[in-house]
Amino acid sequence: MFKTMSKIGFFRTVADEAGFRQILCTSSSHMTRLREGTETAEAIALSTEAIRSINRRLTDPTLAISDGVIITILAFACHAVSDL
Repeated sequence: MFKTMSKIGFFRTVADEAGFRQILCTSSSHMTRLREGTETAEAIALSTEAIRSINRRLTDPTLAISDGVIITILAFACHAVSDL
């Protein structure tokens, strides 16, 4: 999935802090899975902070419709799909 996302330029569009944290969470989870481990505290902390950050943005009417928020939602969706 990371190769595909890189090819389409997804990572260059992630300017929002919440989206970046979610990508780090996905990376951490992926590396843990490759090593046949369980979810790390680092991945959980990154995901939790990403959720808090996006929730703050969604409550602000001017930020809720920004490109950064939309890309962040896509990052969350990619993470959810990668867990399947």
